[in-house]
Amino acid sequence: MGTTPLTLRVDAEEIAPERFITALEDFVGLAYDMERELSPTHERVLKWRLIHLGMGSYEAGIEAEPIEDAADIGPNVALAVMTGLPRIEAGERPEEFSNDMLERVRRMSSLVGNGTRAIYVDAPTLPQTYTITAATAARIEAVAAQGFTSTGAIEGTLETISLHGRPTFTVYDAITGRAVRCEFQADTMRKRVIAALGYKVIVHGRLRRDAAGHPTYMRGVDTLRRLGTKPATPVEALAGLFQGLGETREYLAEIRGE
Repeated sequence: MGTTPLTLRVDAEEIAPERFITALEDFVGLAYDMERELSPTHERVLKWRLIHLGMGSYEAGIEAEPIEDAADIGPNVALAVMTGLPRIEAGERPEEFSNDMLERVRRMSSLVGNGTRAIYVDAPTLPQTYTITAATAARIEAVAAQGFTSTGAIEGTLETISLHGRPTFTVYDAITGRAVRCEFQADTMRKRVIAALGYKVIVHGRLRRDAAGHPTYMRGVDTLRRLGTKPATPVEALAGLFQGLGETREYLAEIRGE
């Protein structure tokens, strides 16, 4: 069973214990957050442990291995972290980096100064090193305003369907009340989507969010689950919202077995 190490190094003449602990907490939290983002189940699938703590230097190493019967995504986590950090420096928002991840990197950046020259994140198995400086915080402010895409779910009422061009349906998010368009594969999900028209649903996929974290668009629906047995809106009011299927109400009755 393989293991994936990551290392935090703080270049400083001296550093207050609480400042080093803060850097370590955000370093480990960044790895945990990325694990959940890349996990097929969106749950923890790796076991992390502290493998060394530098004596006479400000350094700590952690290591991940997959839990029993889980896929080993440790290398993917390390790669996403180490390729994402330089993209932030270039002013680009990495798709995998949520606002929480950006905030962790920003806090690490804020520790640079007052005797701390830089903070280094190492992935020995790649091998790659990234340097976090005081200037990193300014880059994060810029990319945070771009919004982000991450694996996520929305719950709300599915009210419209379009089969023109890229097939999409619209869910009105139960939290924000905003319309969120969701792309889906017509060949595999068409009947399921139509059967959910007018119902409350939970939809899971790659979710685009604005800078405030509100969902705006879902690209690539993975799963769609209909909630309840009665539509949230009368089906009659929804008839005719999509074309090419003949009489909408009759089609809905047919695929629902009514």
